[in-house]
Amino acid sequence: MAGQFCSHCGGQNPPGAAFCQYCGNAMATPASAPLPPSGPTPPPVPSAGGYPGAGGYPGPGGYPAYSGGQGPPRRRSSFLRIIVIVVVVVLIIAVLAYLLLPSPSAGPIYVTFIEFESADNTCGLNNVEYYGFNTSLSTPVTLQFAMNNSNSSATQCTIHTVSATTVGFSIGSASPLPCVVPAGETVTWTVTINVPGSDYTGVLTLVVT
Repeated sequence: MAGQFCSHCGGQNPPGAAFCQYCGNAMATPASAPLPPSGPTPPPVPSAGGYPGAGGYPGPGGYPAYSGGQGPPRRRSSFLRIIVIVVVVVLIIAVLAYLLLPSPSAGPIYVTFIEFESADNTCGLNNVEYYGFNTSLSTPVTLQFAMNNSNSSATQCTIHTVSATTVGFSIGSASPLPCVVPAGETVTWTVTINVPGSDYTGVLTLVVT
């Protein structure tokens, strides 16, 4: 019967020897074979998703197991949600600015239009309207009017006086005065208007004679 060899010096020793008879070291004990399991191995417990391999067990073929429908975060949905929120905030700010801030076309003094009145229809100016203006409080405004001779007669007409009948307004100056408008022609008439010291929105009426 063959003996066993020492793992330290390689000497052959009798079977069952506890120590090497050559070097004195303990002989290596042969490893015993593992015992077979006493019963069948239980299958892995399925996770909440109900799929085999979930809950930490690898899936078939070594691939990562299905984790019950929970994938990576939906970054696209979050990005779209942020865009919608930003658009809503911008619209709210725009509406508030429109409601709370004053209109850019209006000022403390906002004359929608200027209406001329003339009892004797001087130069045909009775009920003739011109564009208005806007300005600050107590700030005179100088305007230029293209005065036409709209009378049916072929003779010249003359504007001798001009006055403002709207409360708070007055005429600072008018040039030329008298203003002579030949028949069929147009004359530039410059008028400086003094405005009130409080807010006003409406029509300005000027009376000429």
